[in-house]
Amino acid sequence: MNSEKGGATRPSSYSKLCHLRDTFIPALACNGPLCLYSTTTTCNIKVGYTEEKEEKYIEGLCNQFYSDTLRLIEKSFPADPLYCSNRTGEAVQHLSLCSMYSSLQQFSFREEQIIHDYILHDKSQKSMVVFGKPGCGKTVLLASCAGKVHLWLEADNPFLVMRFICPYWEPLNPTILLRGLCHQLSDIYQRVIPNHLDNVADLRQCLVDLMSLSSKQTPLILIMDDIDYVTLDTNSLLPWWLTTPIPPFTKIIVSVTQKQNVTADQVKSLHEDQFLYLELQRQRRECNENLKQCLLEYNRKITSGQQMYVNRSLETNTSPLQVHLLFKIVTEWKSHQDVDSQTLGVDSYESAERLFHKFEIKYSYEIVSRTLSYITLSGSGIGVNELIDLLTADDLVIDKLHELYGTGNIPRMPEWIVTGILLELKGCLSDRMSLGCKLVYWNNQMYQQVIMNRYLSSPEIRQQLHTTMYYFFSGRWPGGRFISKALQKLNSPLPNKCLANDNRTPNQHYLDYHPPSQPWFYHGHSVCQRTVTGNVRKAHELPFHLKQCGKLEKLYNEVFMAFPYYKVLVQAGQLHLLLNSIEDAVELIGKLELYFICDVLKEASCLLKERPDSLEMIFQSKLLPLGSTYPPLLKMANQVYGEGRKKSSIKVLCSPLIRVPFFKVCFPEASSVIRILEMKGGPLLMVVFENGSVYTWAAGKNFRLRFKGSVHVKDVSVDNECRYLALCTLNHSFLLLDCLSWTVLNDLMKNIKENQLVPKHFSFSETRLMVCFDNSSNVRVFDVPSGELIDELVFSQEVTFFSCDSMGKYTVMRQTNNIFIYDNQNLSIKISLPVDLVLHVVHSIHVHETMVYIIDKASKINVWSITNPAQPLLLDELGSEEEYGEVVSTEYSPPWLLICRAQYIEVRHTESWERHCFKPPRGQTLIFGVFSQSCEEVIAAVESVPFLFVWDRESGQCISKISLELGIVSMLTKCRRSSQLAAVIEDKALMLWDLKSVVIPTSYFQTGRPVESLILCPQGNHAYTRDSSDLVCRWDTTSCRITDIFQHCNTVEAMALAAMGEILVTSVTSGGLYVWLTCTGENLHFIQTQPISQILITPNSYFVVTLCEHGISKVWRPTTATVVCYIQPYLQRASINSESTFIIGLQHRRLVAISLWSGRVCKRFHCEEGSDCVLEFKCLKGHPDFIVVITSRADFYTWNMAEGTVCHQFKFPLCNWFQLSSNGRIMATAQSGTINVINTHNGQHCIQHTSNPILHQHLTMDGVFLLYIGHISTKACPCDFHINPVLQVIRVSSGETIDQFHLGKLPSTMSVSEDDRMIFIGFEDGTLGLYSLSELYEGGTRKSNVLKISDSSAVKIYKGKSSPTIIWADPICLEPSES
Repeated sequence: MNSEKGGATRPSSYSKLCHLRDTFIPALACNGPLCLYSTTTTCNIKVGYTEEKEEKYIEGLCNQFYSDTLRLIEKSFPADPLYCSNRTGEAVQHLSLCSMYSSLQQFSFREEQIIHDYILHDKSQKSMVVFGKPGCGKTVLLASCAGKVHLWLEADNPFLVMRFICPYWEPLNPTILLRGLCHQLSDIYQRVIPNHLDNVADLRQCLVDLMSLSSKQTPLILIMDDIDYVTLDTNSLLPWWLTTPIPPFTKIIVSVTQKQNVTADQVKSLHEDQFLYLELQRQRRECNENLKQCLLEYNRKITSGQQMYVNRSLETNTSPLQVHLLFKIVTEWKSHQDVDSQTLGVDSYESAERLFHKFEIKYSYEIVSRTLSYITLSGSGIGVNELIDLLTADDLVIDKLHELYGTGNIPRMPEWIVTGILLELKGCLSDRMSLGCKLVYWNNQMYQQVIMNRYLSSPEIRQQLHTTMYYFFSGRWPGGRFISKALQKLNSPLPNKCLANDNRTPNQHYLDYHPPSQPWFYHGHSVCQRTVTGNVRKAHELPFHLKQCGKLEKLYNEVFMAFPYYKVLVQAGQLHLLLNSIEDAVELIGKLELYFICDVLKEASCLLKERPDSLEMIFQSKLLPLGSTYPPLLKMANQVYGEGRKKSSIKVLCSPLIRVPFFKVCFPEASSVIRILEMKGGPLLMVVFENGSVYTWAAGKNFRLRFKGSVHVKDVSVDNECRYLALCTLNHSFLLLDCLSWTVLNDLMKNIKENQLVPKHFSFSETRLMVCFDNSSNVRVFDVPSGELIDELVFSQEVTFFSCDSMGKYTVMRQTNNIFIYDNQNLSIKISLPVDLVLHVVHSIHVHETMVYIIDKASKINVWSITNPAQPLLLDELGSEEEYGEVVSTEYSPPWLLICRAQYIEVRHTESWERHCFKPPRGQTLIFGVFSQSCEEVIAAVESVPFLFVWDRESGQCISKISLELGIVSMLTKCRRSSQLAAVIEDKALMLWDLKSVVIPTSYFQTGRPVESLILCPQGNHAYTRDSSDLVCRWDTTSCRITDIFQHCNTVEAMALAAMGEILVTSVTSGGLYVWLTCTGENLHFIQTQPISQILITPNSYFVVTLCEHGISKVWRPTTATVVCYIQPYLQRASINSESTFIIGLQHRRLVAISLWSGRVCKRFHCEEGSDCVLEFKCLKGHPDFIVVITSRADFYTWNMAEGTVCHQFKFPLCNWFQLSSNGRIMATAQSGTINVINTHNGQHCIQHTSNPILHQHLTMDGVFLLYIGHISTKACPCDFHINPVLQVIRVSSGETIDQFHLGKLPSTMSVSEDDRMIFIGFEDGTLGLYSLSELYEGGTRKSNVLKISDSSAVKIYKGKSSPTIIWADPICLEPSES
């Protein structure tokens, strides 16, 4: 503080004050994070400060302090929520772990030189394996070496990839590890890899290919710690996917833990020829020296007697961990303190127990146990403030605090206690930065083991604490926001006298604790801008604790069905963590929606790495079409639209990215698939291979080997309860498996082989297995599971058909002229049916209540009534006279019967015998046919066709073609219990669909042909498209679904819609004109005339103008088809003015206006100073008399057609498209990749360059925004989002890109509604996309109309008249058309 009136101050004192002011304090402020405050006063020191001066001084100091505090906070917490890129998120995470572990190094490792020599000089092309016992320092050594790699290879540019596996909670899946390595290396080497690599073998090969890209100048160093904690299918210590030999310029260093009772020689003997081994082991002398050095740093020594017990403790364990624990204990010994053999532990575990016991004595058992437990139970570490909050909310801790200190209300756990415990644990805990958060966690898993056994051995306690942490990270607590605790305080003597409560009367205090809120996003306001930061801690910890405490329903609803969870992790660069979390949840929860969300994120991962803010767009595009099949996704879609409204200008109202969702997984065996069987008690499938191997598989999970086969299997059967599985082998023996224990029952094999019988058919009957044999009339019955022969049925003739009905109630057998039906409960003969000898070979028999349906291979049906079992009655014989091949499959779902033959599918109603037929494409052969879940659709597979066909049973329409992306189907199985459809693709992979999604009528949402022309109904409820076929489709714009089809006799060439949408006029290539009433679908007229090039309808809908290039154009009335007048000149690019009086167009590149009453040319555009050759023209909607004209000389004119005046405006570059705003003020032009924006009033000209040609464009009517579609990506990525164009919105006034939307498909046409709110885009595959720009204008999106389950009623088809009702003939001659 300076004073201008300080004359009374002593010179020495004044100089000291000046030194303090000018030198000492500023030096402190510069060297540390201190703020310097200075002021100059004009007050007389002798008189002192006036009250006014004091207030002014205090106000100035407070303002400066406030602004400095804000600046410090903003500096500590950056406004940008993107902590790291999704490309580097996983690498940064492990870099943080490397920094944490390397900071633990206190002494040098002699093994470091060996690793140095391996990296620089080794030529063996082998990986190095560092091994040792727990706590020997493997992780610290690898982290230390990783930090020195660039120093060792300073002459080169090495790529370092690290993985530190945290193995405590659960082993790491090798798929996750390999996928992360592949993605990191693909980014390093700029190589594109598939997004859907899930198979370990494929990932391994991808990793080998990427590692081979290393070079002498850019060597690759791969370091992986605790690799033995990656889950393996074998008992090997080292994973099989570690490649050998490795590329010459790649070095791989991994560490494994030497198990108990395993010697170093045994470890080295594993794959000795494939790896280099380095054992990490310290000598006792080294440990003693390190311990002494640590004690000297604290000025401590121990006596010789105490040293004896230290030496004894180091005899059994010489690990650095043991040295550290001994130091923590020994450092508090006194020279006179007596120690014995029990004072120190014999190993690290006991030493850690003694250390924690010391803390319990000092701080109390309750406080220490809870503190260490919360640290241990955290998923990725815990912040100090989080730990204090959790302890504050813990009843046990707060009660103990009041018991110890007896103060009044304690609003919060004292920080000095928590800080003291953490300081005591220095060296046991480590700090690390995780996405901007400083966390503490154990640096060795041994501490976790001690704490789990000492404090968390009870499952109830673990459940309770995980639940507490769930409530904390969710931001809410049971019973409300506040926690009210009633605390009983007694007047007993207290240990801490200075903090004791002097009131001896028992009383009760209440603590109201307000836990911190935990929103998904924190919203802040800095000095310059508003900031939004994701709550990454909540995204990390909340799902972990919900999973650990078993609250799976809450995990599904509160996390995985919450869109902010996905957004937080993607924006924080944690896409890899998000994918791993969803994959775990799919396996744990089993919800199909999660599998599809994970699939979408994998598919779009390349885009999310570039643009994390595109998550809303991806979810809108990909998940919205699935909402009708999976309603939970509609909840997600609502959240997506809510989040997207805050940032995005473009909204998806109807997505064109329609795909039937499916599961796919590659087979782990190269053998052929014999059968796919459905297990009971869940959506679990059993896959039996020809080599005898049996696997189980569920959606979202990996194949699980249940039985390793060693024989060739020809047939298989499973009992109705899915408890036993029978495999018939090619060597005529049986394998009977118990599907619970997956053990083989050998007795049955022995009984079959004794008589050298060849099994032909077999089937389960309750707990019995019935087997018939070749050339035998006997059927043997075996008990399951004992395998004993319990009965033998003897028939007079050989059994030719043997089967069990689909419900497992009856067993059916056929001889030459008899069919026997057995009750499976007691094998009593239910009924005997005499069958005609001329009946063909039986294909299948269906028994339902009192009816039996027998189908032979020629599709002949015998219908029997068994109401009276003693006298069965043949009710009907049905057959097909046509020859369509043999029956390949049948299905009976009462009352519908499906028979699939090679050339057609026949569906019959078994009560009325109503018949429906479905045929495959011409020349194709059906191989399988089934009903959908509701029997309203028929699903079929066709030989050598990569599609499944879905027909609507009633209408006969093919409503869907399901693409088999992996190849040709070789087997199709319907899973009744789980309502799924399974397909084997060329014995290589399995594809699985939910039967609800299979029957999504995708043909209602696409035509399969490029949309060439698109007309919007002015009311906005319908759109009409044509696509070079004989069909015009009407779409419902709220669902982008085809509702009506107008069928013509030939390819549709042109179409036009009346202003009110009530009349549709179309023309075909042969010259026909169709007039349709859109409300009823009636074809009012079919007019035969000349081929039409353009159709126009006047704005008042009274007249239609049809322009003919090689004939006479006509003006006619659509209701009566009477001609009003003829137009002799042919006009190109014509349009009708808003008053419905003139048609304006180009005649030989001259602009003319023709009267719609007389057909004569009434006006001509003419300019004296320029060329009359017109390139393009536009009518101004806001000014109907004015027409804007562009000539071949690039001159811009305005033509007042009413007055006949022409005004030359300016010159500008030539273009192939231009458009004006409604008032004519803004004009936009496009030529190749250049956009020109011109203000016609003042002549201002702006240029916008694009990297690729513009495909489609549109200027809004107000001239504020320009929309265009074009390619922007130069990345060689095969995903749909990168290879297809992008819809972009530009603000015309500034050229700023407001928003961009990746379409995911190739567009063919674009149209925008009159109010510019809706964008309709037609695509090459015949789909239609609907997008909204409402966020740029007043009014909301039509979300409420979109986020609902759409109607799935059949499409109505209106066929046009087969022959013309009116024939127009051109007049022989016309009067001159000149005015």
